[in-house]
Amino acid sequence: YTQRPLEAGTEIFVNYGKNWVDERRQRLTNDEKHVNERSISWLRQNGMCLDNLYPSQSTNKNAGRGAFATRYLPQGSIVAPLPLAPISSRNTLHTTRIKQADTPGQPDIHVEGHQLLLNYAFGHTNSSLLLYPYAPIVNLINHGNSHKANVKLRWSKSSLNYGREWLNWPLDKVKQLNRSGLLMELVATRDIRPKEEIFLNYGEDWENAWNEHVKHWKSPPNADRYAPAYVMDDVVSMLRLEVEQKNHPYPDNVFTSCFYRFSDNQEAAVKAAESDKKNKAGKTTFKWKMSRGLFDFQNLRPCQVLQRAKTEDGTVFYTVNIKNRFGMASEER
Repeated sequence: YTQRPLEAGTEIFVNYGKNWVDERRQRLTNDEKHVNERSISWLRQNGMCLDNLYPSQSTNKNAGRGAFATRYLPQGSIVAPLPLAPISSRNTLHTTRIKQADTPGQPDIHVEGHQLLLNYAFGHTNSSLLLYPYAPIVNLINHGNSHKANVKLRWSKSSLNYGREWLNWPLDKVKQLNRSGLLMELVATRDIRPKEEIFLNYGEDWENAWNEHVKHWKSPPNADRYAPAYVMDDVVSMLRLEVEQKNHPYPDNVFTSCFYRFSDNQEAAVKAAESDKKNKAGKTTFKWKMSRGLFDFQNLRPCQVLQRAKTEDGTVFYTVNIKNRFGMASEER
């Protein structure tokens, strides 16, 4: 998040923390003898390219964006690695939105749904476990039937697949994980030309479900005003408070989330709670702390925006209610 307005072309800097420089210097000193010892042959054997794909408008009608090859990709080559983040339960992606009733005096309306993230996660009909691929561009790869698909999925044999042993674990043990480690690969099933769109066969079950969905689907109200969440992130300069959303709710595909790691704030939280208890305060509040690695996916959790304050220089500060989510480690709750 920007701390001041930035002009196009401005270099981006992030404060890694007061100890980062010393840690970096120590690491470079300890590893100095290993610097520049990776040969091209070693990289070819152990490394994976992340720039084989680029995003553009899909050639599939109404599919939105798609992924395209940046270069010639011969049959059998790795098109992209897919590191996977385990999501312990589909219920993690369940959402409940509260809308104000049209008639005064009537109870609020609860709208049940799911996060769009569910559409991009791998899963099995008989399992609650999901695996979310988070490599660049790969989630833009659209479905192609058996004649159109030009890539397939396989488990990686690379040393980077740290979690390969997890495949033999019982489900309950995998669900306790709060980190990634599994790795899959997209492999070219035939020669792929530069600028050719990449298609993956999602499977017969998915195709049947999609055809059934299209058959019964009706355009929802105000569909012409739909805006994807990533567009909202770019254009919304002021987050709406919880009370404001009752009369002016966000679209059904958007809700507020915050990056927060309780372990970084535990000491401040305990002190604030003790102080509030003495003063008989209704809520415990303390300052949000920026720390290295905070913006990892695992630290994102639902939050409610309660208050908003703007300083003279235009900086906006928010008071939010941080919520837990499914799959979080007990020490982070």
